[in-house]
Amino acid sequence: MKPSVKPVRRSCFASSIAEGLFSALGTEVARSCADSLKSGRVLDYLTRSIDPLSYDDWRAFFADYQAVNLLSKFPNFDIPIDRAAVALEKFRKSEQSCLETNRRVSLMYRLRNNLPESTVSILNASRFKIHKLLGDFSWNEASTGFGFGPGANVGVRRRCGDAWYKFGMLKPTTTQGNLALAVAAVLAVPRWHCHLTENYSRDIRDCFTIVPGNKVITVPKNAKTDRIIAVEPLMNMFVQKGIGSMIRRRLVRVGVDLDSQERNQDLAREGSLEGALATVDLSSASDSVSTELVDWLLPDDWSTAIKLCRSPRGVLPDGELITYQKVSSMGNGFTFELESLIFWALCSSVMSYLKEPDRRLAIYGDDIVIPRSCVDVLSEILGFSGFVFNGEKSFWNGPFRESCGKHYFLGRDVTPIYIRKAVDDTERLLWAANSIRRLAYRFSGFDYGCDERFMAVHRETVKRLPMKLRRPTICDGLGDGALVGDFDEVCPRRFNHQYDGWLVQFQRREYSSFVAGEIPMLVKALYGLERQSTPLPQFEALIADYARNLGNISDGVDQAIIPLARYRLRKVKTVTQQWRNLGPWVTSFLD
Repeated sequence: MKPSVKPVRRSCFASSIAEGLFSALGTEVARSCADSLKSGRVLDYLTRSIDPLSYDDWRAFFADYQAVNLLSKFPNFDIPIDRAAVALEKFRKSEQSCLETNRRVSLMYRLRNNLPESTVSILNASRFKIHKLLGDFSWNEASTGFGFGPGANVGVRRRCGDAWYKFGMLKPTTTQGNLALAVAAVLAVPRWHCHLTENYSRDIRDCFTIVPGNKVITVPKNAKTDRIIAVEPLMNMFVQKGIGSMIRRRLVRVGVDLDSQERNQDLAREGSLEGALATVDLSSASDSVSTELVDWLLPDDWSTAIKLCRSPRGVLPDGELITYQKVSSMGNGFTFELESLIFWALCSSVMSYLKEPDRRLAIYGDDIVIPRSCVDVLSEILGFSGFVFNGEKSFWNGPFRESCGKHYFLGRDVTPIYIRKAVDDTERLLWAANSIRRLAYRFSGFDYGCDERFMAVHRETVKRLPMKLRRPTICDGLGDGALVGDFDEVCPRRFNHQYDGWLVQFQRREYSSFVAGEIPMLVKALYGLERQSTPLPQFEALIADYARNLGNISDGVDQAIIPLARYRLRKVKTVTQQWRNLGPWVTSFLD
């Protein structure tokens, strides 16, 4: 069936699936969204929003909310918007904002008599909290968290993200300020040191490529704008991750677990029921952490360490070289942890200043859940610190809350599904079919059963799959490698008489690979083994017997399988002990 939604760049099933979902939702807003897309008025659809305060029924809100968000992140619309240019303009505005914040914070002592008492008191309390939590900085401790990220770096393409490439295939890149740390990091791993000096120069300092800073790129975010990411030099990222891991461990002591989003999501649900909690999101938070603010809030030894390994300058896509007013941006190895630390200190200080009896607070990057009574003062202190509330994603009135990707209305999960990319292959069709069924399950309003209004679009999506994939073979919770079905639909086979479980089959990506050998793989293996068994050597002292410890590990670990970007889908089998049923299709009770 030919899609009726015209303004999509390439042929895919996303438009017909959207048309079916709009029809299933059946509200006036959903019909209006469908009409806008059919008539080519894409911008009308993308700028459409709804006010949660105008709803008192969760199903009615869910239907309209799903309609306006379904294709809001779809990147393939042919619309007259240069998304990269929009993102870069926002990036420049953030730099200008950081410049103003730097001037404001640097003059704070001189202007303190002209500042509100609350601002001075909260900032001083935040500084004290951070100093007390962080303690003294130690490069020895930081070195235990050194490592490479999985993505691209300056001089390293994303497809070469495996540590094997980064340990041996390329001459490592670093900024001048980070050079001493990079040299020390390599000297701490003798085999890495030997590999570089044998291939590039006997002087280890000549084994690095000095770059001015990071490389600014844009990646898809939604239909109206891209996202700015700064690709860091290889050795800068290696060191930055160590600082990030230190901050992450310390935040756990105050109840901020950056390895889990559950606390934010749970409190967002409670806030939608009680109304006593607010969910706050900030605009361009990663690009708004100014250098002077970090100098003011963090201990001197910590801010010095951060400045050594950060990228002081950045290269824009057009080749322009800029000097940053911010400390770091998305793509840096400690940005997420640093902004979480700052927001925790500011929020907890606001709560203490107001003597707020409700001590519930959740921080995950710029996703904040805080008592509603603290919102006004928090907005003021964040504004002084250079941060801006995202009005579209911050909620403290009414029955709706959203945090860390979960959306709740009166305690009901109303998280919409987003079609973020083309639905043009079996993987995406499986995702779409399963997402529609899960959506129907949540719309039913019960703990069992799927709203039958979505049955037609689900069946149409399933019909587009190859015949061999149209039969459900897995339960919900095992991903989207096959169609999700109830126990009676799948009729799974028991694994065996000795093991309580059922055998299921689905497809999974199998990447092309090659056998990597020689020194780079050995360095990667030894580095990983050292980090698993004992702390890294004393980074500041470079203990002499470290080479001896490496020598005790068998040299037989000299090859491994390195994945490539190419892949094929392969059928695999697994055993599940739990079977979560979504239930049959049931009659809708939406008024």
